[in-house]
This record gives sequence, structure tokens and C-alpha cells, in this order.
Amino acid sequence: MHVKAGMTVIVVDGSDWRMADVIWVDGGARNPKVPTLFQVADVDTGVINWVNADLVTHIVPKTWITGILGVWIRTGRPH
Repeated sequence: MHVKAGMTVIVVDGSDWRMADVIWVDGGARNPKVPTLFQVADVDTGVINWVNADLVTHIVPKTWITGILGVWIRTGRPH
């Protein structure tokens, strides 16, 4: 998965999941080009933490985010 800073991702930890914005991508010691850790900000709470790259399951497309925000702005509701 080609995750870069500025992307929005889904982080799954056990049965819990959350959407987060990627702040920083950290490469591994053996190959710095292979991401192993992501510093992310939870989109709901703003909490910043580091997550293992294995916990990132999806990259959220920008068009999806733009669509949801457009609905939210027009109706005052996220759906």
C-alpha cells in the first residue's frame, strides 16, 4: 500500500476501526522506503499517535471525503 502524508486511512485494531489523517510515514531500518509506522491524527478526536503499518487496511479516496463533507456542509449532517 502506498500511503503518504496527507492521505486519510482506515486503521483497524481488533474489532475497532477509525479514520485517521496521516501526518508522517516512517520507514523500516532495513529498507527506509518500506513504511512500517504511521503517525496519524484521528479525524473524530484529533488524537495523534503512531500506528503499525499493518493496522492500516484502506486508503480513503479524496473524492469520498469531498462528497461526505459536501453533504455535511449542505445539510449539517454527515450522512
